[in-house]
Amino acid sequence: AERREMTAEDLPPVLLVVGPRGSGKTSLLQCLQGVCNSAPRATIGLEAGVFYHVDSEQEMLSQRLRERLPPQGLDFEVMEIGGKEETHREMPRGRRVLGLLVCYDSCSRESFQRACHVLCRHRMDRHMELSGLGVASKEPLACVFCPTKADLAEGEVVSETELKEFAVSNCVSLAEPTSAHSGRGIRAAFATLVEAVLEVGVDLRDERAKLAAAGARPAAQNWSLPCDSRRTLDAIHMTSPRGFRPHEPARRIGGGAAFQGCGDDNSGKVPLIEALDSKGEPCCEPRSLAQCLGSGLLHRAVHLWICVPRSGALLLRKWSRSAAKHPGCWGPTSHTEIHSYGHGGDGHAAEVSSQAAERSLSEQLGVDISVVRSVQHCFSSRILEGNCKELVDVYL
Repeated sequence: AERREMTAEDLPPVLLVVGPRGSGKTSLLQCLQGVCNSAPRATIGLEAGVFYHVDSEQEMLSQRLRERLPPQGLDFEVMEIGGKEETHREMPRGRRVLGLLVCYDSCSRESFQRACHVLCRHRMDRHMELSGLGVASKEPLACVFCPTKADLAEGEVVSETELKEFAVSNCVSLAEPTSAHSGRGIRAAFATLVEAVLEVGVDLRDERAKLAAAGARPAAQNWSLPCDSRRTLDAIHMTSPRGFRPHEPARRIGGGAAFQGCGDDNSGKVPLIEALDSKGEPCCEPRSLAQCLGSGLLHRAVHLWICVPRSGALLLRKWSRSAAKHPGCWGPTSHTEIHSYGHGGDGHAAEVSSQAAERSLSEQLGVDISVVRSVQHCFSSRILEGNCKELVDVYL
């Protein structure tokens, strides 16, 4: 038969073994193959080549896993990402990565803390991949925390209570302590990861079935955040979901604006802002920011945050003591009001909030939108701070 080149679809899905330097990842993989080296070389970058098969005939499998395994079992390729490099190593491209076995040295609390950061970076990579590319076909990552070097541990550096609280708050599973020296718990740890992978698959299928029946947006786009009830104008103290901007008025057709006059002769020197009623509709002629603040008028504004998701870095700015809003306080990277066009512009009563976000980036930071490519709307909220009453669209 004619041989054909193997593609990514022909390869088994991947389970990644990750963790900080010296956490025993390589020894775990060697024991999975039936080889044990007490002093393995340090792994740099990505290593592959361990194929792992699990079926219901194997020992040490939970009843739930046995019930969910197909009759022929499942095949995986187990890859290791070394922890020696200072920079973060991304997942293998073009491969279907289903689960993470996050290892940490059970003798070192620092190793546990570093493992938490490793988990966060890999989850953020997957999140950015899904949200940035709109890839709906990839599964969420199943994650299992695995303590290693159990034969060397002299007491608990991380208590069982702390581990359980961490697992619940971060949606991870916990493996039993493992030892590459004795082989203890290693196959059980990988079986726990396979069980977590199958659990995620079931949850994903259920979610997709519900979405198909309801014709709704993906759940990742339907979240909201709680607001401080003392600082919000909403009866229900939650923000609006991602991508939904309820305060954005519909564009008008024909070039006429809602209000032809602006009260005072502004001559374009002071930006004008739409003053709104409690329903978010224009209630009077456009006003300057000083007039809106002086009279406590509701108006629309934009917050823009510049962040580096992988490292968690967030750029803050501090308002000056003489600022019209929030003087002397720390706040978003840029903050501006949504300007009214008056009777000019494109026939719309005001610029849309994404335009205001891009303008604030240029005016306040001197950064052109082409540098950051685009801004993404995260959520909207109503904020009350004394006479400063805003309908805020938040962008990243």
